[in-house]
Amino acid sequence: MAVEYNVVILGGHLEARWVALWAAQQGARVALVTDGTQDWGMVAVALWAQVAVMAHQAQQSAWLFTGEWGTQPVWERAYRWVEQQLWVYQTQYSDSWLLQSGVDVVAGPGVFATEPNLAVETPERRLRGCGYVVASTGVPVLPEVPQLRQVPFFTLAQLPTLSQPPRRTAILGNTPAAIGLAQAWNRLGVPVFLPVAEHRLLPGEEGLLARRLERILRAEGVQIETETPLKSVTARATGIYLDGGHCASEVDTLLVATPNHVPPETLGTVELRRQGHYLRVNRYLQTSHPRIYAVGDAVGHYPVPAVLGYELHIAVQNILYRRRKPLYRYLSWVIPSDPVLLRQGWTEAQARPHNPRLQVETPPLSKRIRNRRGQTLGWHTLAPHALHRHYSQLPPAQISWDSWRWVLGETTLPTPPQPSFWRELRLTWQRDGTD
Repeated sequence: MAVEYNVVILGGHLEARWVALWAAQQGARVALVTDGTQDWGMVAVALWAQVAVMAHQAQQSAWLFTGEWGTQPVWERAYRWVEQQLWVYQTQYSDSWLLQSGVDVVAGPGVFATEPNLAVETPERRLRGCGYVVASTGVPVLPEVPQLRQVPFFTLAQLPTLSQPPRRTAILGNTPAAIGLAQAWNRLGVPVFLPVAEHRLLPGEEGLLARRLERILRAEGVQIETETPLKSVTARATGIYLDGGHCASEVDTLLVATPNHVPPETLGTVELRRQGHYLRVNRYLQTSHPRIYAVGDAVGHYPVPAVLGYELHIAVQNILYRRRKPLYRYLSWVIPSDPVLLRQGWTEAQARPHNPRLQVETPPLSKRIRNRRGQTLGWHTLAPHALHRHYSQLPPAQISWDSWRWVLGETTLPTPPQPSFWRELRLTWQRDGTD
């Protein structure tokens, strides 16, 4: 029985939209199942990070205090700017523009069904494809804190709708998004409480630079409490009370910026192997069902857009063409702080099991990791203005789509190759084959 699409992608974020366009330019028939405003949360984080940079330069530029914004409060001016910029990006990658470019955009949510054949059920129709990629944003993995689910809180998906200025904010999550938002809002005059259960910020990054970034945030006024797992969260008449044992705080806004996971109901009647909250995949990002791939939040990988975009690109290529494994030691990404924490490849802890004899260099605000032949295995830096210089030196094959980097000002993107006759012939045969 013939299928409608070569690939069906579940996820409407910026990375999914770009990869869907890439696949359509290869001659593939692509369906993109979107799920509302939650898909733009990561772009909003990058825009707030850009506000943090401009707020830091406000004494020179007076951007937040004069000009077209008149006498509006600082927070409202910043929010209006974020709203306008977000609208620009939403317009550039709108559903209508994707449709004009050959991508079928279907309003979600999408749920897998197995009878009579494997397909994705949406409120509009049933989608059948040769392969499926689970790349949806998902919902936060909430920490096991008593009464947390009974108090009102925001998530990154709701960030674009947060228009009212908070008096005091607590952010849960030791993630890049949490770090960027804590710095941005603190610079806009909102006190931020950041309790962290781990012994330092960003345990997935190099400790040398993560501790340096932590000192920068503390010096700016962010209240960071490391080794502080929350014991309870209580809703009171005056706000939300967070008890961390040796420290406590009362706030009026609670933002949950923990890693996400795909809820089980998205899988419908398909039974896939799981490990805790996340799906299990093989080296090719393939789940226990050979036609379903999973990336990013669905498998619990590092919560940055570059990892999601890279894995999504690999998964779609594996469906359309010959399979290949992701090579994370070549991947680059940014943490939306000021200065930007830029990373390429492995950390020293990740590289050492593969290469016992490492050469580690630590120039100011940087760390470079090489093997004994001099090949770079990892490069990490907090140095200002390193972003553009780094990406200008990388070959296009090592640059993945990263919405944070794109919004922060670096717009050099990999150019999709033009479709060839043999590729189109292969995709036509694949689509018209049997299930």
